[in-house]
Amino acid sequence: MATIIAVANASGSAGKTTTVVTLADLIGRTRNVVVVDADAQGTATSWLGHQPDAVQTTLGDVLLRRATLDQAVLPTRTKGVRLIPSNRTLDAAAIELNSVIGREQRLRLALAGIDTDVVLIDCPGSVSTITISALVAANSILTVTQPTMKEIAGVPEMLDAVQAVQEAFNPNLVFTGIVPCIVPPATHGKIYSDVMGLLHSTYEPLVAPAVRRSARVAEAHAQAVPLPTWSPADKVTSDYEEVHNWLKGRGVL
Repeated sequence: MATIIAVANASGSAGKTTTVVTLADLIGRTRNVVVVDADAQGTATSWLGHQPDAVQTTLGDVLLRRATLDQAVLPTRTKGVRLIPSNRTLDAAAIELNSVIGREQRLRLALAGIDTDVVLIDCPGSVSTITISALVAANSILTVTQPTMKEIAGVPEMLDAVQAVQEAFNPNLVFTGIVPCIVPPATHGKIYSDVMGLLHSTYEPLVAPAVRRSARVAEAHAQAVPLPTWSPADKVTSDYEEVHNWLKGRGVL
């Protein structure tokens, strides 16, 4: 049975897709991974080498049962990693799903019996129908946040969503942790270190190793190459290796 990890945040752009694609590359070196792009922006799809508007079958088609999972899954150039793509049509699919009884279970049922070791779901950047479906399907959830008061204010909202899903649909869902992303150096202001301190004091031991800000992220996405392959010696790759090891140490991977 596959380990299914949803990566989500309640608001903002805090490094969610970067975390999914980078972890997929690291995990894929020794295990088989399927990335589920559940964000209509299609960023994970493009980062893994496919043009979102050019893909023929998407996650939306799977959720609406117009296609099977096997029909949607695509190979990638990254070792051990396959992709279920998305594009802008997922927004329309989500609207259509709102009138479907049992919509929250569609992704869980689609992923049942999937032939892989790990599934990483790149959720939308909000608590939406698609995000709830991902939480229903997942064994565990990671949330990501930047070290600002605005961003960490979204953590309680995600915790509330997790609790609601646990009570209504998925009692085995585990809130695994919080990954601080795009963390600037201490020289950029005390406010960032203060917020990191607040994050640790409020949510320890759920706080994963921090991921520093790096220009290599934008470069890797522009080249459609995951970070560990594009810039294996960069500090941000090292940070994600620590997150990967942290997840293994907690028995998630």
